[in-house]
Amino acid sequence: MRKKAEVALNTMTKLRRDEEVSLTILSKICKTLNADFGDIVEYVPDAEIWDLYNENRELFGKDHVRGEQLPIDGYHLMVHVWIRNSKGQYLISQRSANRPTYPLMWECVGGSVVKGEDSLLGAIREAKEEVGVDLMPENGQVLFTKTRKIIGGKIFNDIMDVWLFEYDGEVDLGNAMKYVAEKDRKPFCADLKTIYQVPTVEKTLEALERVTEKWSEKYPNSMKSWKQNWDAISPIFKFSTAVRKVIYTTNAIESLNATYRKLNRQRSVFPSDTALLKALYLPTFEATKKWTMPIRNWGQIYGELSIMYEGRLPE
Repeated sequence: MRKKAEVALNTMTKLRRDEEVSLTILSKICKTLNADFGDIVEYVPDAEIWDLYNENRELFGKDHVRGEQLPIDGYHLMVHVWIRNSKGQYLISQRSANRPTYPLMWECVGGSVVKGEDSLLGAIREAKEEVGVDLMPENGQVLFTKTRKIIGGKIFNDIMDVWLFEYDGEVDLGNAMKYVAEKDRKPFCADLKTIYQVPTVEKTLEALERVTEKWSEKYPNSMKSWKQNWDAISPIFKFSTAVRKVIYTTNAIESLNATYRKLNRQRSVFPSDTALLKALYLPTFEATKKWTMPIRNWGQIYGELSIMYEGRLPE
């Protein structure tokens, strides 16, 4: 808080408790307190904060919350990122079928640059978040910049940098589901379970071939990741099905990651590793308070792991 003296305690208490505070109400509160969005953004869950620029790309020194109407003279920075390998191939991704705009459309990486970032940092972050690749700053260049104002009566007010990055590293294509149409996902999931729920590696390979043969004609890319990463996948089958479920179930870590994102989304840059550790320490401490439910069949699982990794588990 940069303006603590101007903020009434009861106002902040209400904001902490009300997770449904609308951006319109928040805007009125900011005007009343003579404060910027950034002064009280920590009380707005999952708020995405932008720096505002003028038309000449000079910082206003003001914050803007995504979803609010942009001021007529204020612009936000955007990036479109094209990723090309040495073979001349471009990496694109497909939007989810559940997206309200342009569902299932293929596109390059793109998004808004958040508060504290420049165009380069925003491009690298978006590439990591959207397609999981780590781009090197020295391999990128801005092809051109386009400024949009009012189109069809709608205020866009964005400054868009179009980047090109050269990248020959590995590409994580994600799980097989991203290639499968919505109407086929339920039966496809049922078939996938026949692969990872079988007791031995031999039976897993049989199930893998059976599922691949069934779906490869319709979705030729859907099973590639299994075969390409088989050396990394196969060791899991030395465990029983109960232990395997603990390993491949990601709910716990996804919940923890969601907690980190919620509390640190507006902080895209940290001055040091120590600052980052401090920012993550308290969210981790708070998250552990919710870890009260035991893992199903934990006695069996603990016993098996204790035998396989003798002396490495606490009593």
